[in-house]
Amino acid sequence: MRKTSVYYSPEVHEGTENTTFATYRYELATETIGTFSNRANGERVAGLTGQDLDGNWKRFRLENIVRLSGN
Repeated sequence: MRKTSVYYSPEVHEGTENTTFATYRYELATETIGTFSNRANGERVAGLTGQDLDGNWKRFRLENIVRLSGN
């Protein structure tokens, strides 16, 4: 399985506001990565979605992605 690392600075991390603008690394299965939209805001592509290595689905807004890295 190929994986992709997403370095992400969320507004909220695990229920706590990210006031220090910390960046977290998430490992995703490359074949599951896609995009999602936000129709309420009129965004055709609002971010990336994918399944982490534990099988959980994650969503990442484009403006908060710091870096993508393929392994």
